[in-house]
Amino acid sequence: MSRMSVHACPRCQIGRLHVTLVPYTRIQNGLFLSIPDVQTFECDVCGFQEVDDIALLKMESLIDDIGIGDMSNRAAAKLPSVENESADNNIRPPRLK
Repeated sequence: MSRMSVHACPRCQIGRLHVTLVPYTRIQNGLFLSIPDVQTFECDVCGFQEVDDIALLKMESLIDDIGIGDMSNRAAAKLPSVENESADNNIRPPRLK
């Protein structure tokens, strides 16, 4: 999105997009990522939010710099085996009173 002052909302076509600062939170390759005060455009009618192109480029470079995108430097998480649990089909769950 270009850096003009006010745009019509692409979702509702009624509201106007205004510049706001919001926290950007995502799960990136199994890690929680939170970046405060990211510039976005928010619709005053439906609440639609769109991240500014320049802010998005900065976030991508930050993620690349700290290596979150690369899973080779992280130990792989292993889930416990569920074979033993599925073998005990005769066990009934406790009843609620």
